[in-house]
Amino acid sequence: VAARRAPRSPPDAAASDDEAAALDLLSSDLAHRSDVLRVRHDQFLRALKACNPASLRESAVEVPDVSWADVGGLEDVKTELKETVEYPVQFASLYQAFGLPPSKGVLFYGPPG
Repeated sequence: VAARRAPRSPPDAAASDDEAAALDLLSSDLAHRSDVLRVRHDQFLRALKACNPASLRESAVEVPDVSWADVGGLEDVKTELKETVEYPVQFASLYQAFGLPPSKGVLFYGPPG
């Protein structure tokens, strides 16, 4: 209840509408209590459906439509990248069965292109 009265300047109107809807859902049966705010699991799930977490509002995932066939030449480099980056994800159970840790990453160097 106090959270609804707190002054704030939201980054956009859509975010504030989502927040208001979530607060209404969460506090609908707690409006008469000003000393304790408790959120039940079902209330949390309803609020999660009504709004996006703040950390996801500013980011958008864009998946490019590119395959290995689009990369010309450098077959040895492509094979090494597949084995280092792709295989531990695709065949995680095999790596785990053999006790092989996945790579920590790949360091690229040199001019782009």
